[in-house]
Amino acid sequence: MKLFCIPHAGGSATVYNRWQKVISTDVELIPVELAGRGSRMNEDFYANFQDAVHDLYTFIETQIDHQSYAILGHSIGSLLAFEITQQLQSNRKALPKFIVLSGRRPPDIPIEGGFSNLLGMNDEDFLRHLSRTDGIPIGLEKSRIISEFLPIIKADLNLVQYYVFNQRLPRLDVPFLVLYGKEDVLATSDVVCGWEKFTSKSCERYAFSGKHFFLHHHSKDIALLLMEKFKTE
Repeated sequence: MKLFCIPHAGGSATVYNRWQKVISTDVELIPVELAGRGSRMNEDFYANFQDAVHDLYTFIETQIDHQSYAILGHSIGSLLAFEITQQLQSNRKALPKFIVLSGRRPPDIPIEGGFSNLLGMNDEDFLRHLSRTDGIPIGLEKSRIISEFLPIIKADLNLVQYYVFNQRLPRLDVPFLVLYGKEDVLATSDVVCGWEKFTSKSCERYAFSGKHFFLHHHSKDIALLLMEKFKTE
């Protein structure tokens, strides 16, 4: 079994390395790195959202074999996971047993006002806004945030800013697991329920204590949940 993990805006796939300690040895955890960070730091950021989808689709598609697999994404990673799975279905590739959509509202419900005002802020105001919404990953010192994190998250938010949802996309023939934080103002319980419109299979929702980055505080519980779904789906 394989579990492809796509990070949040501003994040690197290395954030999932800690999951190796809690995930079953039966599962090969494969962090999916976006261009411009981590092991791909020397590559340019994506020009648009579709470039990111194509790049990550190619990476995942080449690793699909006879084994069952799932795709997990958090925040912008959820949107990427959704669009990648659309590509897999459109191209009649083997579909994942399920996809995990964490900390993200459905693709047809954009963030109110978009990110244009946020992206136009100076660094101090930008960081202040992110802090209020729990938008800064844990463990980053301010100096590192400014030098490393800010360029990456601004590039990622710019991708989402110009994302256009295709209303004609068919439902996915893949079960959804929707995860959200009870105190996450970006993906509230009344909004994430809208994911069910985009699958012909089951859509299960799981709430966890915490804000936007609840995922990293509940890695053990989430790993156990995923292992159970691998067995039952």
